[in-house]
Amino acid sequence: AETLSAVAGDPTTGSGVWALINAGNLTGQTPRILAAPGFTATPAASPAAPVTQALVSVAARLRAVVIADGPNTTEADALTDRGKYGSDRLFIVDPAVRVWDVTTSAYVTRPASGYVAGALSAQDASRGFWWSPSNRILEGVAATARPISWAISDPDTEANRLNGGEVATIIRADGFRLWGNRSAATDPLWAFLPVRRTADMIYESIEGALLWA
Repeated sequence: AETLSAVAGDPTTGSGVWALINAGNLTGQTPRILAAPGFTATPAASPAAPVTQALVSVAARLRAVVIADGPNTTEADALTDRGKYGSDRLFIVDPAVRVWDVTTSAYVTRPASGYVAGALSAQDASRGFWWSPSNRILEGVAATARPISWAISDPDTEANRLNGGEVATIIRADGFRLWGNRSAATDPLWAFLPVRRTADMIYESIEGALLWA
């Protein structure tokens, strides 16, 4: 609990994830994709994850998006978890992934959010922020923590049910791919993550054009 509090931080002191607010001033770069792997999955008995809530608040200030992890338990739990939030800046991914750990020389389970954030950042650089995050290969992922059923011609799969419930997931199709592009928005006009991100960049462009004054 103390670690979660430290990561969530305090907006008045700029601690924890709130330190990101000063990133632009310190580095000249404003973060647009936020993640805290290992700290954003909501415990089943909790109303919400404090770090996720803090990141969403920070994202609103930065015009960023948050990649958060689902509970990594069951499909039902993942859909229940989605219902704990309502933000067009939040993108929830479930389940976790299996990756090779060079320290233990074995496959280990890791939160998916870090890999998704990396894939999204790479796509921003190669294609642009307006592209859908769905169907992007997640480099380094060897398996999902639990099997996710999916077939391109079958609507009754866990992948489609999760997507329908506004939870992104990971499918196996010539590698492991992120599947889904819906945020945790409450307004259907902002349901898709690229819509939110494109609007943010339009606002940034307009503000930037006013600097001459």
